[in-house]
Amino acid sequence: MKIIIAPDSFKGSLSSMQVIAGVKQSALSIFPSAQIVEVPIADGGDGTVEAIVHASDGRTITAQAHDPLGRVIDCIYGDANGAAIIGMSECSGMALLSEQERNPLITSTHGTGDLIKEALDSGFTNIYLGIGGSATNDAGSGALQALGLRYLRANGSEIARMCGQELASVARVDDSELDPRLKTTNISIMCDVTNPLTGKNGATYIYGPQKGGTPKRLEQLEAGMKSFEFILNDYAKKDVTTLPGAGAAGGIGCGLVCFAGAVLTSGIDAVLELVKFDELIERADLIVTGEGQVDAQSASGKVVHGVANYAKAQDIPVVVIAGSIGSGAQAVYPLGVNTLIALPESPTTLQDCIQNASALLAKAADRVFSLLKIGKDIK
Repeated sequence: MKIIIAPDSFKGSLSSMQVIAGVKQSALSIFPSAQIVEVPIADGGDGTVEAIVHASDGRTITAQAHDPLGRVIDCIYGDANGAAIIGMSECSGMALLSEQERNPLITSTHGTGDLIKEALDSGFTNIYLGIGGSATNDAGSGALQALGLRYLRANGSEIARMCGQELASVARVDDSELDPRLKTTNISIMCDVTNPLTGKNGATYIYGPQKGGTPKRLEQLEAGMKSFEFILNDYAKKDVTTLPGAGAAGGIGCGLVCFAGAVLTSGIDAVLELVKFDELIERADLIVTGEGQVDAQSASGKVVHGVANYAKAQDIPVVVIAGSIGSGAQAVYPLGVNTLIALPESPTTLQDCIQNASALLAKAADRVFSLLKIGKDIK
């Protein structure tokens, strides 16, 4: 029996590798001769680099980059089947800052640009960028500055360090020193949201508050974004700021689409393609996937959706183990999911589920494989 274990992380409690370990232990306790294929999955957020590297038998590369406040730190990016895998959270992420340091007016994506440049210097021509967990709201201007783009004020002076509060100061850009290798490099931005750059559903008002944006800061940031969108659209000779996903991660997708020719793509689709998921699941008998909560959104570009699509194409049954099953979860069944299993055995609180996630996962996995054995014995 060949069993694929391909879960997302259960955010706040278990990493994808911890989920795999728990499910694998239960599987082997009931089917000791089973062939287990471990495929940790992420969709562009925290843990994406590690997940893709592990699943593709790739490697991690250590490099130096600037954190959101300009401090030089050591961080990693990945090499998966010849493509560079970069995670914004590694160098431009909220986890790098204390609560007191979080302020999207002064944070910058410069470090993400550092890692892109490092990948270019190492000879990569295919780059995948996961943009989850960012601490920034600068429309990617910092990353592009690291790649050679210059920002000029109305008086002609150059802005030394781009960040959220400087967007309103940009009168024009100078791309004469922008890294020419960007023109021959494919940059795919793993993005699963559709927010535009500005407006009530844009980068600032939807994601700014969790990055330290107070009402006053948000007002200033939005004014800067609205000013900067004229620069972006003028340079691109078309409206790039209303592209679905332009406002993700503080607008970095919009900036890189405009100046670096990047493409916004589904995070889970990109990950599954990178790890050659279709090949990994060939002749599999079962796929076990999961995420923290399965609900209506799980049927729209999340991990469960992506895994089920691949499984359905090869007629492989799919079991989803979830921390909880929310409203609209039944929408995943037509996608190729056979059953949903929730962790809790009885009414409980979210906090209890998080604290006891490992034990609850083990019991849920035991239920899955015990039922599978009954079916196998009946057959």
